[in-house]
Amino acid sequence: MFFDKKGTELSMNVIIIAAIAILVLVILAMFVFRSSDRVDKGTGCTSLSGSCLPMCGGDYPLHNAGFDGSCGTGSICCMPIGVKSN
Repeated sequence: MFFDKKGTELSMNVIIIAAIAILVLVILAMFVFRSSDRVDKGTGCTSLSGSCLPMCGGDYPLHNAGFDGSCGTGSICCMPIGVKSN
């Protein structure tokens, strides 16, 4: 039997290109997941002059429900009077 070299070269090229593509996708995924953490820190409750508390009152009387997700379980985002929250 005779083996065709072009067929094996083509499959090796496909394997190499697929491996490079997977590597690029993994690197992009790492950048996306790391940047999501920074976005949350930049637009979270505490970065907007708020405070994560179990209940609003005292220096932070206003409840800002739009940013409760950045506080975690059991806490809500409370804002002081006179602070704009986008």
